[in-house]
Amino acid sequence: MALSAALPVTWDPLWIYFGITIILGLIDWTGLARAVRSKILALREEDFATAALLIYAVLLFALIKLIPITLTLPGIAGMVLTLAVAADANIVMYERIKEEVRGGRSVPAAISAGYAKALRTIIDANRPKLSAWIMPKLT
Repeated sequence: MALSAALPVTWDPLWIYFGITIILGLIDWTGLARAVRSKILALREEDFATAALLIYAVLLFALIKLIPITLTLPGIAGMVLTLAVAADANIVMYERIKEEVRGGRSVPAAISAGYAKALRTIIDANRPKLSAWIMPKLT
């Protein structure tokens, strides 16, 4: 009730609600950041891949909403395909890191070596897709 007094009286109740939400969000943004960080750190190793794909999907959908794009059936199929390619790359990286850890490396060294080896594999796997995208543009 006290926060609504800080907002203009001419606002609709919905706008007053949004204003109060924004004020509370600005006041307690550190608590929100702490809660999000604790949730991310509480994830098990296997859930990082799922969380990364979820973040990728949310960012992709936000980009589609930000740029006014009409989603047709081929567009939706393209979104699903990009999620599948991202999942494939994520699995390759995770497995390479696990191989390095099993080989006796420390976790930071295993992450560095795993990403380096996975990057070569991912580039090799996506080279045909890149050439299939470039060829129609050249003709």
